[in-house]
Amino acid sequence: MKRLAALAAFGLAFGSAAVADAPPSHYDITPLTKADVDLYLSVMRPASAYVANLKGEDKAAVEYMHSNHGNPKIPEPPKTPNFNHPPTQAEIAALQKAMDDYTKKSQKPQQYMARVATLSSYDEEIARQHHVEKQYDAVKDPIESAMAGIEGTGGSCGGDDCAPTQHPTAAQLALWKKEEQVSKANVAFLRPYAPEIERLKKPLHDVMFSH
Repeated sequence: MKRLAALAAFGLAFGSAAVADAPPSHYDITPLTKADVDLYLSVMRPASAYVANLKGEDKAAVEYMHSNHGNPKIPEPPKTPNFNHPPTQAEIAALQKAMDDYTKKSQKPQQYMARVATLSSYDEEIARQHHVEKQYDAVKDPIESAMAGIEGTGGSCGGDDCAPTQHPTAAQLALWKKEEQVSKANVAFLRPYAPEIERLKKPLHDVMFSH
């Protein structure tokens, strides 16, 4: 999500100590609730159902990207002739036609690529349609972090290696302990929902990667 990407960029630019000084979000220090998961599922279910049953141009876009392994083939633009004389009207018309043909041929792959990018995060489109973008963005991060813990794909660390600063204050230590407790609680709470969440996420993942 945008917020997560922004935090990552901020951390790279200014260092982990600056991030540590930022106030914790609600979900850093508060465990997930059933209402949070219900909101997440209310968005993911229609998003996953739509992407799992694509038709028309959406289906064509995904099939095109899969057939090209995610790299659309953009044609080379036509070469401009090196006229050694003032171009004739016929030559100008031929060059214009070549440019028009190139534009048409290059538009479709670009449109397909843009559409597939949208479909791969179609949950965000559903959240926008339902006017719950901010709420969904807030719950998606902790839910997917907990899912990474359940699936064993999340990072792990221990001891001082995890500390953003070398000399943490008592308040920072207390915050890190609270965040760790919340993270563990989220993993335990989300386990019963994990099979459905994994199933719902798969069609969106498969949009970008052929299977």
